[in-house]
Amino acid sequence: MPYPGRREHSAVRGQYGYGRPTAKVPAYRNEESVAHDSTTETFAALRLSIDNWRWADVPFYVRTGKRMGRTAPEVNASSSRKHRSYCFGILRSTA
Repeated sequence: MPYPGRREHSAVRGQYGYGRPTAKVPAYRNEESVAHDSTTETFAALRLSIDNWRWADVPFYVRTGKRMGRTAPEVNASSSRKHRSYCFGILRSTA
């Protein structure tokens, strides 16, 4: 389910720019094999949501791209709400 009224803020695309001076990483368009007027995205970020009671109002973020600081898959989800969950026949209170 998209975020009502904020659909345009649920996805971002772009290209990487110059790296830190110590890393000496050129901007994407300055790479040797890339055209200087290239519009190819090298980064994407999404904010996703799951349309059910358990995950209501909990955003999930997905980020991927070239020249990222880390190369590790990771899933983070957090919620400020306390709720009760019914999972596998067991009623639990989560905080």
